[in-house]
Amino acid sequence: MRMILDLASGDIIGLDNQGKYLEKAFNIALMRKITTHDALFISLAKDRRLEFVTCDKKQEKASGDEGMRTRPSPNFSFIAQQALSIYR
Repeated sequence: MRMILDLASGDIIGLDNQGKYLEKAFNIALMRKITTHDALFISLAKDRRLEFVTCDKKQEKASGDEGMRTRPSPNFSFIAQQALSIYR
């Protein structure tokens, strides 16, 4: 846990309050028939106007249906590398 807090305080990993995105995520989840958990990621990316990269087919379709730039990823390590590059 200490390592996670150190990373977050050093701007390597950004922490955000999910409450800010929960209402929009809930609406996305209902409309797109996905979990609220999955919709939270879409809501965050949509709010920040980010391209949505996922290896989850349902999230890919839902984010595309939300009018977002969406790119499928073959694996999680690619997504992690892309996320870290934002904070460098």
